[in-house]
Amino acid sequence: MFAGSLWGMHDHNLYLGGAKMGMHGRVLSDTLLFTTEEGLSLAFSFLPHGTLFYRLVGWLYGLMGLPSNLLFMVVGLPLSIVAFGAYYALFSEVLRSEAERRLGLLMLFTFPGLIWMEKLYQNVPNIESWLPPRLLYTELWGIGNMNPITHNAHVPHFVVASIAMAFGMLTLAQSVRARQPNHFRLAGFGFLVAWLLPSLGILWVAVFVAFLVYAICYWKYPIGQGVRTLLTLIPAACMVALPVVVSRGDHVWAEYVRLAVAVTGTVDPITWFMHLGVLGVLGLWGAIKTLRGSRPDEAGRVLMAVWLLMTFLLSFLFRVGSPRLMDGLYLPAIALSVPLIINPGISRHRYNIFRFAVALALLPGTVVTYIYPWAGRFHVAGVDHRLSLQDADLWPVVLSEDEDAALGILESEAKADDIVIAGPVLASFVPGFTGRRVYLGHIVATLRFWDKLAVVKQLEEQPTLLGLANARSV
Repeated sequence: MFAGSLWGMHDHNLYLGGAKMGMHGRVLSDTLLFTTEEGLSLAFSFLPHGTLFYRLVGWLYGLMGLPSNLLFMVVGLPLSIVAFGAYYALFSEVLRSEAERRLGLLMLFTFPGLIWMEKLYQNVPNIESWLPPRLLYTELWGIGNMNPITHNAHVPHFVVASIAMAFGMLTLAQSVRARQPNHFRLAGFGFLVAWLLPSLGILWVAVFVAFLVYAICYWKYPIGQGVRTLLTLIPAACMVALPVVVSRGDHVWAEYVRLAVAVTGTVDPITWFMHLGVLGVLGLWGAIKTLRGSRPDEAGRVLMAVWLLMTFLLSFLFRVGSPRLMDGLYLPAIALSVPLIINPGISRHRYNIFRFAVALALLPGTVVTYIYPWAGRFHVAGVDHRLSLQDADLWPVVLSEDEDAALGILESEAKADDIVIAGPVLASFVPGFTGRRVYLGHIVATLRFWDKLAVVKQLEEQPTLLGLANARSV
């Protein structure tokens, strides 16, 4: 049986657990499937990892009667098509010619960065002694979700946030250009971005404010209208602030937020350029040219410049968790690079060399990033030598018949408040495929994960299990 995903399976199983609760009609339940602690604040039930979003998606998905393992394909792929339309609409506002728009859409499927080189120098002996982990093991294989098509098709809440971000940016550019702001759409898109990805909501607020200040200073955008437009940020700002406010009165939630942010890694200027590669260079060049002299009818391009420069400036903060601020970064990078690729303002001979160099820079990352993960996952599926899902180092693409049957028995026979104890890999599949709780599950969603993992490893020597003193059924 297909395991539900080809990569990012650990996180996908977490999201699938929320969807399974929705499929069982438990949308507003305060039960947590990945941890056993009781008496936690409601923040744990509805705020993290798009929990409420996935419960709602699961409820709708359950009406179709389809199996859990197809959810990411059935939901994610249609959403990616909607996203494609959103990006085209944004490019139509920003890019002048049809040739620019076509090239922009084509470049949505490229991976221009240099992250692919990591797979080469990871094999150098003693490489860890002179290269820091942030450059040796950059998060998520080039931060796949920064590419708005290929990865997001498999992570629905990322792609919906990306759609909202694209439409929000489009609405903001049109509002300033026409001097007729659509307050309802701006507030709605901003809320959706910040609800699904609060860190991306921070970027939305920062770019929004900076762009309006630019419009007021350089285009004489009416100050009163600008203030009223800024008020549309209130819903997004509330969603951004909510986790912080909750953490002030709940030390458990505060620790959870700290771990959840830390596990996403960091982005600094070096890794920023590694992710964007040639588009980073061209994008900054385009941003500077745009901001040097622009007109109100070029509001869309100026907004892209502000978006890209804001992420670049944030990278200098070297803050933990900053990759989540970079989601969808390819959109402004592409929008600012494409005009330079089509018309760099150089002689024809140099243009041919320039175009060849850009294509050569895009090719390795695109080819390797598409082939390497797929080839690796299918190799694991075809040369499956594991004895069981207890192996924490192997995430299977396909579950065996016995594993499928075991999960089916758990779903049909175990009670809703029963707790399943298993190794870290098998337990990760249990909530999404059965809707049952696990003692040890997702590395972040399971509170005190490492303590519980140590206990499970020494299960035969432990008279009791940490955090299960009052459990009725295990």
